[in-house]
Amino acid sequence: MPEAGTNPKNLFTTCKNTIAMSRKHLFPLFLLLFTVLFSYQCSKDSNPLAEPTFFCKIDGRPFSRVISMSAELDSDGALVFVAVGEKDFESIILYIPNFTGKGVYPLEANVPVQQNNLIYHASPDSPDIYSNFSVDPGAGVLQVTNYEGGGVLFATFSGHVNIDGDTAETLHITEGRIENVQVVPK
Repeated sequence: MPEAGTNPKNLFTTCKNTIAMSRKHLFPLFLLLFTVLFSYQCSKDSNPLAEPTFFCKIDGRPFSRVISMSAELDSDGALVFVAVGEKDFESIILYIPNFTGKGVYPLEANVPVQQNNLIYHASPDSPDIYSNFSVDPGAGVLQVTNYEGGGVLFATFSGHVNIDGDTAETLHITEGRIENVQVVPK
């Protein structure tokens, strides 16, 4: 309630000025908050400080915890990606001889020379190396969803691999995901 003798018009003007000053001081704070939130949302997909990740399933079983991962691009333009897992040092190798960046790379079999390859090795103690070398054509695909100028790789992949065409020994590699992996020139 206004005090006796206080002009209600002056009280209204005082309140209006106080709100205007509050807006004037809150606007920069609101702008800063909006900028921070927007920057975080935009950088979630390609954050150079994010950890590199690798995941896939081998016949429905998740690949073991990754203990080593690397990606190299040689002078001839071939991409070699290797992930080694904790369980028996199992490994996945992707070899793309004519890597050009973002795009789809079929993992086909029986392609003469310069074939894109997907290889799975269950253990260094095992002589069995699973590959797409002799699997039916259309055995799999690597899709590079982002390859930034700094050489950071984001990709998905899946495919079928076996031991020298032995279809009884075919493994299905699914849900393959490579994220935020630095590609090093060799």
